[in-house]
Amino acid sequence: MCVVRPDNHRQILARGFAAGPAEADAAVRAAAQAAPDWIRLPLDERASVFLRAADLLAGPWRDTLNGATMLGQSKTIHQAEIDSACELADIWRFSVAGARVLVVDDTWATGAHAQSASCGLKAADAAAVGVLAIGRSFTTDYRDNNSGW
Repeated sequence: MCVVRPDNHRQILARGFAAGPAEADAAVRAAAQAAPDWIRLPLDERASVFLRAADLLAGPWRDTLNGATMLGQSKTIHQAEIDSACELADIWRFSVAGARVLVVDDTWATGAHAQSASCGLKAADAAAVGVLAIGRSFTTDYRDNNSGW
């Protein structure tokens, strides 16, 4: 399988392979085997994993993640900074700060970002995770009349 740029399907960014049932089963077994040890760790130790990841993301890995976001999602540098490095580091930091978290997502299409963020927050022992998804819809008879909002 080829991973291509959304704006240039001829530019291959990566080659990968889709996991099949055997790989999925192995991943589930590995996660189930690791879960008891993870659950027994005190909250501070589990939180330190996410805080360290946030520090790495905000520091030495920031440009790499922003570059991958720009290529993989056809984002500008400003959009990539907001949508990937800043947002993800903030989620990881704030998820351990309060133990009650509200994820605000402006993704209308799949909700995948909110879902993965919620799973990560719950794994970091968030007491509760709420999701507010902001959707946008446009009518087919929209005309740009330069009247602003």
